[in-house]
Amino acid sequence: AMEWIVMGSILLSSILIVVSYLSWRYYNPAARAYFFAWTLALIGFGIYALTVMGYLPLNTFTGYSPQIGLTAQIILFSFALADRIKQVQGEALAWNQRALANLQRYQSLFDNAIEGVFQMSPNRRFVTANPAMAELLGYRSSRELLRHNPDVLDTCIADERLRQRVVEQLEARGTVKGIDARYHTRNGEERWATMSLHTVYDADGVPTHLEGTCIDATESHQRLQIEREREQERLEKELARNSAQAKSQFLANMSHEIRTPLAAIIGYGETLLEPDLSDDDKRSSAETVVRSGRHLLELVNDILDHSKIDANKLDVDVVPVNLPELLEEIRAFFGPRAREKGLDFSIICDFPLPEQIRTDPTRYRQIIINLCANALKFTDSGSIALILRCDRQGEVLHARVVDTGIGMKPEQLERLFDPFAQGSTAISRQYGGTGLGLSISRRLAELLGGSIRVSSTYGEGSEFEVAISTGDLSGVHFLRDASEFSQRRRSLPMIMAPRLAGRILCAEDNDVNRRLVSLLVDRTGAELVHVHNGAEALERGVREAFDLILM
Repeated sequence: AMEWIVMGSILLSSILIVVSYLSWRYYNPAARAYFFAWTLALIGFGIYALTVMGYLPLNTFTGYSPQIGLTAQIILFSFALADRIKQVQGEALAWNQRALANLQRYQSLFDNAIEGVFQMSPNRRFVTANPAMAELLGYRSSRELLRHNPDVLDTCIADERLRQRVVEQLEARGTVKGIDARYHTRNGEERWATMSLHTVYDADGVPTHLEGTCIDATESHQRLQIEREREQERLEKELARNSAQAKSQFLANMSHEIRTPLAAIIGYGETLLEPDLSDDDKRSSAETVVRSGRHLLELVNDILDHSKIDANKLDVDVVPVNLPELLEEIRAFFGPRAREKGLDFSIICDFPLPEQIRTDPTRYRQIIINLCANALKFTDSGSIALILRCDRQGEVLHARVVDTGIGMKPEQLERLFDPFAQGSTAISRQYGGTGLGLSISRRLAELLGGSIRVSSTYGEGSEFEVAISTGDLSGVHFLRDASEFSQRRRSLPMIMAPRLAGRILCAEDNDVNRRLVSLLVDRTGAELVHVHNGAEALERGVREAFDLILM
């Protein structure tokens, strides 16, 4: 049995020797100690086995050869363990040195970075900051910045609304990127920076701090601002050039538009002076003079309204307005004109409609009449419809003017609401007009709390929609059908010129106007006193008693 044990030990040792040799030879130099250790142990067991089998004499060496081999093996194992410990320590030292070098490189990058780098605590205070960050904020060093330790977001983002959005985005996503923010340095200088932040979490998902970068964007922002100013200047010059061209074209058109009614007024006025003119011709001439005068007055009113809009002097007077009455006035004004041209003019109500709205009736009527007049001007056949509906919840009155006229091309729509602009020079020559009506109408709609939009198909017709605020509709009666609409319409009685008994003082330096005022006042029976100017009127009014003063 002892022999079998010895032989098994020898076999096992031989296997370990082969394994340690192969390990030493090919991939692990440290296996050398194991190879020699197992070799010495095998030699000890081999000598002892030969002694037991009688091949070697028994003496102190051969009798204790296994112990001697194991002792040598243990010593070599100790050397191997010490060598392994030394190797591990060397590797650990190398790793520490590399980590230290990486830390030094990171610290160097951190300290020498051009952009500001910092860490922020959850309560928005600086934890660390590199010199570039301190310099961006106007501090001499990072230590000085950390000593003052201001609120990071308050310091880096001057705009309160932007700061609040950053906080909300950090709470929702944990990160923000590329925020362009205006801030003030420590000495009060205004600058711009591009800022990014992201939240760092621990193993449990609890935010520990935030890391961020801040890049000076002042120069790029200033450069962008300069480019914007240059572009704005270019656009303003182009707009001024286009406006000058439009005004030149407008003046050229006005020379025709104004001369035409003036020529009619003067020409037919001269014919009225002819003694042998028949009564019918006199009436026809007078009607032509009145019609031309009204047309000339419309031109002048458009020009004056545009001037008021340019000077921001155009005001609106919001009062209660009876909607059925207003629509009836428009129907009475346009119905005959449309029939004269062979067109069908209709007002279509999408009930329910409020009986009363709060707006400026004069200006709203001006908008609708202007849109209907344009439709009448550019429609040769077919129909014109004024369609009304009310958004009760939004308190908005919508009016659409739909025609079957010549329509417009897309390029004409782009500049349709520009002052002095018309579809084309040919259209201006053919149809006339100032080119101010739509521009004035849009501005009036805006003053009434609304807007104007347009859609058109060339050759088929156009549709203009004006929306205005109705004012508070609570308590307002809504009309539900056409019969109720007609019943609510108030008719205006004819009023004869009254007979007056009093004195009227009129300050007027124009002889024509003085004669006209005299003609009108004489019909009333009142006494009229004329002076040439306001100073004379003031002097006369102090000395004498007057019931009415016209200035």
